[in-house]
Amino acid sequence: MCVPVSPPTGARHLLRVLIVDDSKYCRLTLHAMLEAWGIECITASDGEEGFLKVLKHQPDLIITDLQMPVCDGFGLIEKLTDINDRRIPPVIVLSSNLSHFEADKIELLKRARFSLLKPVNMACLLGCIQQAVPELLNVPRNQA
Repeated sequence: MCVPVSPPTGARHLLRVLIVDDSKYCRLTLHAMLEAWGIECITASDGEEGFLKVLKHQPDLIITDLQMPVCDGFGLIEKLTDINDRRIPPVIVLSSNLSHFEADKIELLKRARFSLLKPVNMACLLGCIQQAVPELLNVPRNQA
């Protein structure tokens, strides 16, 4: 079932989001939807590339997959935690599996602002974005 979601008003590139996912399809889908909502997007295909883009572009929010080659989403969250001289952006985790992790992975997952299962309900994702960075998206709650 497809649920129509109206783009937030007044959100034209006030928010910069980094999308980190090894699936090109997921990156392109999220990028297209967020751009339609007036959100600037940067993409990366793994946690290492994502971390470098965090340092370079200083996004307001990170949306990351957990299971990726090179550096997974847990590794990205851990690297972000080690940044002491910068504001750490809130993280939204998107994953097809959010269970059966070891204790250390669960502790890292708790550092994410939200965790959502794939396939992602885009209305729910927009609601999470609004809650994660309300100061950057002045959108009434009933518009999502």
